[in-house]
Amino acid sequence: KRSLRGVMVRLDFHHIGVITPDIIESSDSFKRLSIINRFGEIHKEESQGVSIRFGVNVEGILYEIIEPLNSNSPINNALMQGKNIINHIGYVVDSIEDTILELTMEKLIRIGNPKPSKVFNNAPVQFIYTSSGMLIELIETKNPENFNLLWTI
Repeated sequence: KRSLRGVMVRLDFHHIGVITPDIIESSDSFKRLSIINRFGEIHKEESQGVSIRFGVNVEGILYEIIEPLNSNSPINNALMQGKNIINHIGYVVDSIEDTILELTMEKLIRIGNPKPSKVFNNAPVQFIYTSSGMLIELIETKNPENFNLLWTI
């Protein structure tokens, strides 16, 4: 937990988001390179315009592999430019609004409004850019252990 304005907010590391034009090809590559050794199912997040798949390595680091669903996907520009392939860091927070309020000194830029995410049991997620240009995903939940991200396939 951290506090800048007297409000304690939880900002717990959750995952690293990686974008790709092809989830299957990238999953195979990560496995061959021994970066990720266990994968979940592929899920469509229509509200975000992407398909996603989670994977974990032997150290327990969780990766979210993200592929565009269509030509309107918000990750298409980054893929075409070859930028931000390591796209974002995901953090679990108790409250998106409290966290953003607490971090206002950082000059955050919200990317849209919070949206429910199916893979996070419909918990709201909010993407923000920091003043340093880092993209962060805030996942609002008090029980991240209830996320079932690594279905056996």
